[in-house]
Order: sequence, then C-alpha cells, then structure tokens
Amino acid sequence: MAGEAARRPGGRVLEVYRTSAERQGAYDFLENAAIRSEAMVSGIGLAVASKSQAQSYVLVSVDGSSLNIVDRKKAKGFGIVGNAGKSGRGLKVVTAYALQPDGTPLGVLDQQWWLRGTIDKDKAWRRRRTTEQKETRYFNQAIEQSARRLGERAPETRAWFLLDRESDRRATIELVRGMKQHWFTIRSNHNRRILNRVERSGPLGHRRIFRNVRRRRFIDDALRRAKVWGRLQLELAAGRGRRGRRAALSVRVVAPYVWLYSQKGPATAAQMTLVEVREVGTTPGGEEPLCWRLWTNYPVAIFEDARLVVENYALRWRIEDFHKTWKSGACNVETCQLRSAEAAIKWATIMASVAARIERLKHRSRTEATLPASAELSEYEIQSLIFFKNKYRKKTETIPEEMPTLSQAVTWLAEIGGYMGPRVAGGPPGSITIRRGLEHIRPGALIFESIASEHRKKKR
Repeated sequence: MAGEAARRPGGRVLEVYRTSAERQGAYDFLENAAIRSEAMVSGIGLAVASKSQAQSYVLVSVDGSSLNIVDRKKAKGFGIVGNAGKSGRGLKVVTAYALQPDGTPLGVLDQQWWLRGTIDKDKAWRRRRTTEQKETRYFNQAIEQSARRLGERAPETRAWFLLDRESDRRATIELVRGMKQHWFTIRSNHNRRILNRVERSGPLGHRRIFRNVRRRRFIDDALRRAKVWGRLQLELAAGRGRRGRRAALSVRVVAPYVWLYSQKGPATAAQMTLVEVREVGTTPGGEEPLCWRLWTNYPVAIFEDARLVVENYALRWRIEDFHKTWKSGACNVETCQLRSAEAAIKWATIMASVAARIERLKHRSRTEATLPASAELSEYEIQSLIFFKNKYRKKTETIPEEMPTLSQAVTWLAEIGGYMGPRVAGGPPGSITIRRGLEHIRPGALIFESIASEHRKKKR
C-alpha cells in the first residue's frame, strides 16, 4: 500500500488505488481494528533509524500540528482542532522528523497522535495538572521513542533534537538534559532567572533571596553584559511577514545556572549554554530583527561550535516543508474521507512516509544534482520517465540515452506534472508538480516491469 501511495500520492484512497480490488483491500486494512496505528509508526520509525546508521548524528526536528478533516455531523470520532469556537474537527499529532546533518530528509522517526476533547476553562484546575495530564507528554513521548529507536537500530548515532519555543518548559528540558548520549537545542521562550552567588553556594535560602528584588538577575541581564563572539550570515527564506534575505547576525554565548519553575513542586536549578543570535543591519523596513535564543547541551567552546548550533537550528524549518507536502500539498491528506479517527490516523501515517520521500527527492535533486537518478527512483520508473519525456519533449530538445542525473530526472518529472521552468514558477520544482509527474509515469513503470517479468519467465 505504501509503495503504491509513493508512486501515486493523493489524499483519498480513491485517488491512489485504481482497481476495485486494491481499493477494497485498502479500506479493509484501514478499518481493521486488529491493525494498530502505533505498530505502523513503530515500523516506519525503525526503518528510518536503520537509515541513520551512516551518520555520526542526525537532526530530529520535533513539532506539533493538526489535521483539519471535514466531519460536519461529528460522527467520525474526531476531536477539536484550532479555535474551539469555530468547531474545527480533526486530529492532533506531534512528529519527530529526522534529517542528515546537511539537512537531507531521512524520514519520520515517530508520531504521537491524540484526539483533543473539550477544552476545560477552569484555569485553577489547568494549573494543577501534572505533565501526564498535559499535551506536553506527547512531545516528550516523541522524543523518548526517537531516542529508543536510534538506540536499537543505530546505537552509534546521536540524536540532536531541535525544539521550538513551545518546548521551553521544565518537563521537556529535564527530559532532554537527562539523555546524556544525545544533544538538544531549544529556542528560549522565557526570560529565566539566574541563580546568584548565595543560591549557588550551599543550601538555597529562597525566602532571604526573594525579599531582595534588586539582587535578582535574568537572562536579559547576562546577555547585555556578554561580549560578541563573532558574526555569521544566514540565508532566511521568505515566510509569513518576513522577506527572504541573507541576514547578518551577531553571536553571544553565556552558560548560566538558571531556575526551572513549574506550577507544581519546587523549582530546580540547571546549568545550560545559551547561544543568542541577533540580526544587525540587514532587517528590511517594517520588520523586527531576527533574534534567536537557543538553549543547548552541545559543548560550545569556540565560535565554530556556536555557529553549528545556529545553523543546525535553522534546519528545524524543514519539518514545516514536510507538513505542507503532507497536509495540503502533494499528499493532501486533509482531504481524506475515511469514516473513523483510527482509519484516518493509519492513512495519514502511510502518507507521512510518502511526504518524507517526496521531500527527500526534492532536496537531493537540488543539493546533489549529479547523483544518478537510480539513487532515488526505481529502474522501471526511470524507463517510464525517459519514455514520456521523449514523447513530450520539445522539438529542439535532445534526450540523452544514458542514465539521467537526479536533478534532470526530477526536472523531467516536474515538467510532465506541469512545471513551466524557473522563470515562470519562480524557483526549482516543488512537491506538487513532482507528485503529478510520479503519478503520470506510474502506468508506464508497471508496463516496463511486466515486460521484464515476462522476459525472465521465457528465459526459465
């Protein structure tokens, strides 16, 4: 099922499978209560962990998202997504998305799914909740499962977890700090209080210290006093309210002891390294300068260490490209019309692997252009691609007989799928035109595979 979905991606079962037997088999699989989505996620995650063995470390971007699926009658068992007042229905998910150190997608290491029930407006009760009662637990479980799978299949490979501001909370920080064999980078969301000399020496005299407000120091204070370690430049893609540019950034590093607070229990102290990058002189008018404050346990001794922390964190946004391809782009999984939440989760799990494959194909075609097409496409897909490219080629175009490069193959796929070239499209091929090309060449690939199979039978 996954292989066929990879060759013909789509949001609905009817779009992916063409024969009645394939469709019925897919529906039977997805609606079978004996087949659990957790087992599917585990199989996919272990396969991705196995692919990580060649790397000294892999970047693991962990992020939450929602699938907004139509359920007007509220009969399919979905939960609340988005603004509770707008009656959005669907699924909540946290994805751990693995990348090679150069940013090449490897795939999905873990996904944690849940249904959000009624949002309790009792603020007092919400403050009393434990971590196990909060949605924080799904982020933590995704981190733990990713580490476990890497330990099982790639024990020599470290994980470097990349977490956004919503993970700047005590439970998650204490979890990743306890994983001594792995690294983490968390974007700061709080101006945490720093321990002073009295608090760092001997018993902590909370009452005495808190009375003297003037003796309190925070991260802001430490960074104001810190010297600039150096400057670097970072390519920023255009985003919501942000123009694309090459940003010039100053780098400061501090390593304070800070208080980790929670709404339950006493505060605990921890020493972590904080790398701050702040944009200087390249901010377009009307925009705020880029400023990241990144907590990390990666050993930062020199400027190049700080640069690595920043450049790796910048790759966290690859998971946003994955989400777009998966949810509303090439895979368009939010259009699924399955009749139960569990069936939708299983279908979305399959399509998550497909989305990761498309993202990997797209990325490698841009960064490893001279690789042979066989690095990502099957023998029969390549034969079918060359056949259709010859059929639709321009009169002035010559198609080489030898194996095309990966960059050539992906461009041909996109052209078959409607790509009009960089001048019209505004850039290299995207996931939707690549998906259309894969769908178009699929029948030809089946024919070439069938012919090869008949030849093998005759030789026997």
